[in-house]
Amino acid sequence: MSNLMIQLNYTQAIEQADELVRIAENVKNLSEEELAKILTDIGGCWEGRNAESYLAKAEVLRANLSRTADSIRKTADTIRAMATNIYEAEMEAENIAQVRTYGN
Repeated sequence: MSNLMIQLNYTQAIEQADELVRIAENVKNLSEEELAKILTDIGGCWEGRNAESYLAKAEVLRANLSRTADSIRKTADTIRAMATNIYEAEMEAENIAQVRTYGN
């Protein structure tokens, strides 16, 4: 594989990891700010057992969204680490191939 292709593949993987980080940030924002505000507003307007039940279920959803955001971020970190390892291995292999002679 040429150095250019190795670099392009690496760059593409890093860009995809960056996109996952943006998605994770959006999901985290939804769970920690927007949904939390909505639940606070609902709690202030609605009382009773049904309200408590609804808010408890919504809190479970909020916590799940937060964990999902963390998982997405970890996936992005894994992609970055793997892309870096593969990039370094492919560049090393390319360098070895360029200097290798076959006894000619």
